[in-house]
Amino acid sequence: MVNQWADPAQAPVPFWPFSAIVYVSYNLVLGVAVLAPLGKHVKKPANLWSGALFGGISLGLGALAINIALLANIPAVTAYEIPMLSVTDRFSPVIQIIFVVILLAAVYTTAVASLYGFSARVIKHRFKLSITGVSILAFGAAQFGFSTLVGLLYPAVGFAGLLMLGGLLYGFIKE
Repeated sequence: MVNQWADPAQAPVPFWPFSAIVYVSYNLVLGVAVLAPLGKHVKKPANLWSGALFGGISLGLGALAINIALLANIPAVTAYEIPMLSVTDRFSPVIQIIFVVILLAAVYTTAVASLYGFSARVIKHRFKLSITGVSILAFGAAQFGFSTLVGLLYPAVGFAGLLMLGGLLYGFIKE
């Protein structure tokens, strides 16, 4: 039934099992940039494990809730770039505004954290100038539209993450 509205062949990564792997890789790359520098400050490794477990369960339940909400509103949501805005509007304009504020906060905090992680790891000289330059480039790229950027960046960052995970696995095996 869903294939009526979604064309898997036009997805950024068409084969869904591989798309799932690339998606996990994408999220790991974004997390590593922010969490790796913080890892040295953790006193108890058990805190890392419990945080990962509860964080993963929470994100999984959130993704499940979003998926159910979208599937319950097909085909109406298929016409939107951000279909959850249509779903929240069906409840109340106030809920939609709250959702938009939370979504914007999530986007901007992710952007700032990713910018910091990228700049701290890759660009070590002229830090403030580098952040300004990368911010201007990101702003320019944002003009291409949300779905265009997701279609390009999600697989690109996901594939780069696979290379990173391969390197980490190689290092782990080598040790």
